[in-house]
Amino acid sequence: MSHAFFALLALAFGDWLMQGSGAATAMTCFMALWWSVRLWLQFFGFDLTETDGDGRKRLAKHVLTLLFVCLVILNLALVAWNLGWLAK
Repeated sequence: MSHAFFALLALAFGDWLMQGSGAATAMTCFMALWWSVRLWLQFFGFDLTETDGDGRKRLAKHVLTLLFVCLVILNLALVAWNLGWLAK
């Protein structure tokens, strides 16, 4: 449910996430933390034996990991933008 909420927030209120307010900074910081934990779980919390012998499952796992990396980078960039560390 949280993933759907984050997607809705990003698609419908992207301008709000980039406005630089305290609430936008807090939300983007929370989302960066959320996806960082999810990325950590992807590496250390799940058993990779479920992908043994099936190339499609292994590919899907790598694509999902890449997606989580991109979401962490995107949300950290939004935090930096909201804090004024990146040129506006």
